[in-house]
Amino acid sequence: MLKEKKKILKRIRVEWRNLTSEYLSLRDVELKALQLFNEEISFRAKKENINLEFKPEKKEKQDKTSVNEEEIKSIFREIAKKSHPDKIEKYDQDIFIESAKAKKEGEISKLIDNAIKLNVNVDGISFRQIEQMEREVDFLKLDIKNIIESIHWKWYHETNKNKGVLINNILNNIKHGNKKNKN
Repeated sequence: MLKEKKKILKRIRVEWRNLTSEYLSLRDVELKALQLFNEEISFRAKKENINLEFKPEKKEKQDKTSVNEEEIKSIFREIAKKSHPDKIEKYDQDIFIESAKAKKEGEISKLIDNAIKLNVNVDGISFRQIEQMEREVDFLKLDIKNIIESIHWKWYHETNKNKGVLINNILNNIKHGNKKNKN
């Protein structure tokens, strides 16, 4: 593998691992924040006789696959040789399961990361695969940004007084929006 390509791969892999770790910890807090926010706003809306119609947010599916399936299968085959329970006595079940999921979902960064953990030679990685890894890093950055900018995240991290003000503002907007829709 070219020296330059190795440097790029290492940089992207480190960035991907750091962002993945950050995303997973933020996601845990976000789920708690969302639950508490929904409980609070539902309680307050019921108390003020405001009809809330929660419409599930449509999350755009991020297209992660620009590398062809054969490239992904090739990397997965090499991982399976070193981690599949039928192929090797001392296998790492977690890596095999993670890799199978990553293959199915087209997550090249996870596959490359697991391949490197198992000392699989990744010298044949293409620039297209590296570009895909960069896109996955960009998707992680966007996911993190969306969490941090969400209303429930902001509400969760406010003081109790400001939480109340925020809920009041939201409910007032809903009230006025409902009145406009009725007219």
